[in-house]
Amino acid sequence: MPGRSARNSRWFECGGGEHVCSGHARDFTGAIVRGFSLNAMLMAASLSSGCVHTPATCGEGRQPSVVEHIYFGAATPDGEVTAEQWTAFLNDTVTPRFPGGLTSWQADGQWRSTDGSLTRESSRLLNLIHPGDARSESSVLAIIDAYKTRYRQEAVMRVTAPGCVSF
Repeated sequence: MPGRSARNSRWFECGGGEHVCSGHARDFTGAIVRGFSLNAMLMAASLSSGCVHTPATCGEGRQPSVVEHIYFGAATPDGEVTAEQWTAFLNDTVTPRFPGGLTSWQADGQWRSTDGSLTRESSRLLNLIHPGDARSESSVLAIIDAYKTRYRQEAVMRVTAPGCVSF
């Protein structure tokens, strides 16, 4: 993978490691959870070039990977996403795109809205680990878009980090 140009690939060599680039700066800032302040979004966008640095080497038996934490707010205009609805979403939208495995759990979140009020809501957290290739990136974006559409969400927060994986 190293040696290919960033223009022709989602992977490129940089500073002893590889970078995974989404090429979708709008997706990064658009994926910020509802109620994040403009300053927080701008700071997050400035800290990220749309690329995730993955280690060049992870040591014997470990593979460079991308670690995704995706936060799905459960509050909807009509109430809340139920446990059954979340399970159905995992079964029909997430699992087909990441059949190798995933982890999800329920969480309680909070955010400050633009009017300054603090909003608390239930949420679901999805943890995915993948190679950071174009197919994985496309799958993550499709999952986020599907949730936003199905449950009428303004945004879904996505946190991506480099990692090394072994089994």
